[in-house]
Amino acid sequence: MCAIEVDTRAQYLFRGKQRHTLHGARQFKSRILSALGWKVIHIPYYEWSALHQNPNDEEAYLRKKLNKD
Repeated sequence: MCAIEVDTRAQYLFRGKQRHTLHGARQFKSRILSALGWKVIHIPYYEWSALHQNPNDEEAYLRKKLNKD
């Protein structure tokens, strides 16, 4: 089983310019799903937006995320 979490800007705590940390509720949700046997894949807003709405890049990005472990 696989859960895909699309993480928006509102789901992060910001600590410095380049450090993004998911807030506690989002981390807790991921831990619960993992404990129940789900593979949790996060799609951070800052990685997705860097693809500039190019369908080929978006597809390659998703395929890479899905094929990890």
